[in-house]
Amino acid sequence: MKRILIAAATALLLAACSNPHDVVIPKDMSQWDSTLKSATEKLPDEEKKLLAGYLVRTKLAEAFSGKTSDDKVTIGEAIEAQRKWMDAQKK
Repeated sequence: MKRILIAAATALLLAACSNPHDVVIPKDMSQWDSTLKSATEKLPDEEKKLLAGYLVRTKLAEAFSGKTSDDKVTIGEAIEAQRKWMDAQKK
């Protein structure tokens, strides 16, 4: 139990010190609060909205298709993917 807490605290500390765009989004939604909270607090409001849109869109797609992606996506990649998706929707 102590090892798990130490590992979680270390991961949180590393995420807090790093560039928020480099943080990998966990596949397990139950880990989002511990992993993404500190990173998203550093983002501008526009990027927070883009990230939220990406997370909702991709999780809904997974729920309806039954397929999950094995790719590890960073916050920066998710924001860029959401921008591209929104631009495509405007066209």
